[in-house]
Amino acid sequence: MSHRVNNNSSYLGIENIQEAKDITIHAVWISVVATVLAGIIALLAGDGLIFLISVVMNGSIVWGIYKMSRIAAIIGLTLTIIVTLILLIANVPLSVKFILVPLLYAYINAVRGTFAYHKLCHRKF
Repeated sequence: MSHRVNNNSSYLGIENIQEAKDITIHAVWISVVATVLAGIIALLAGDGLIFLISVVMNGSIVWGIYKMSRIAAIIGLTLTIIVTLILLIANVPLSVKFILVPLLYAYINAVRGTFAYHKLCHRKF
């Protein structure tokens, strides 16, 4: 008979609330840098309106993630996956596709961090 030890000390590989905050803040900074780079590329390509829409939309999502919103993290990840799939099919420069790698990484960690933060906060009480 095998006994499994249920290790409830971590959630999604995150051990404590501070680690969840740190992971989420790192994701926020990666998202900000990727958004600025994407905006610069859009401006250089002559798409000022796309730049404005991108900055406002991503800025709102990043602000929500900074405030530890699970919904903002999920929306950010979903939109990034959709944009990644579209850009993989479209004929765009490799530099644009390259920006999506750290952005995907950031939003995956944002989802992990925000969910772990809320789960670990509830365990404290």
